[in-house]
Amino acid sequence: MEFMLGRFAEGHVADLNDDQLDRLESLIEECDADLFGWISAKTPVPVTHDHDVLRLIKKFNKYL
Repeated sequence: MEFMLGRFAEGHVADLNDDQLDRLESLIEECDADLFGWISAKTPVPVTHDHDVLRLIKKFNKYL
């Protein structure tokens, strides 16, 4: 997850507003296996994390 989230953060954290940074932080606190499943669309995203930031991360990592 460090690779997927780290690269995203390096390229986009400056563009995120405070609310989006809070949502990113809440994602980072989740279990790596859950995050991987959500980002790779192998498992459904819970309502609490189905937001713009996760969609940006998924789009960023689409071709990895």
